[in-house]
Amino acid sequence: MFRGNELRDIFIDDEDRNKFLSTFKEKSECENFSVYAYCLMDNHVHFLLSGEHEKLGKLVKRINTSYVYYFNKKYERIGHLFHDRFKSQAVETDAYLLEAIRYIHNNPVKAGIARVPNDYKWSSYPHYIKDLNNTVLNIDKVTILKLFSHDPILAQKCFVEFSKEAKAIEFIENCIAPYDK
Repeated sequence: MFRGNELRDIFIDDEDRNKFLSTFKEKSECENFSVYAYCLMDNHVHFLLSGEHEKLGKLVKRINTSYVYYFNKKYERIGHLFHDRFKSQAVETDAYLLEAIRYIHNNPVKAGIARVPNDYKWSSYPHYIKDLNNTVLNIDKVTILKLFSHDPILAQKCFVEFSKEAKAIEFIENCIAPYDK
């Protein structure tokens, strides 16, 4: 997770969001990371990745450097866009992995900008429940859906039901919850 400096927006329009996602796709593929979930909010971003921990800092730095260059040039500004460095937590069990995905996909719901996760287009949730072409970002939904069932239709149904359940598990949002928007 990373957020805007001084809690400012890091995405002004859809062009910014698309640029961020295309940058993320390019850099994560170069570093051989798998993406399980993401959610772009106005002033922060959540990603759930699988890859070599030692390369994570390098990956995030490459993404941020590229995106900040684009953003600063577009909006004729200088300086930092992101607050501090990214925050991360290790995911060590399948149960925690699923909880993290549920949290990420429900972030817009929790922030009051979507009624259900599927109403929010800037997350990976629609990729899990629709047959979307992953041209923007390659989401490894197969790995996650197989945790529910090896039958793709049943797995998808179980994933949707699981996503609706409310859980009180706290993640990194403790760092940003008051500022979600």
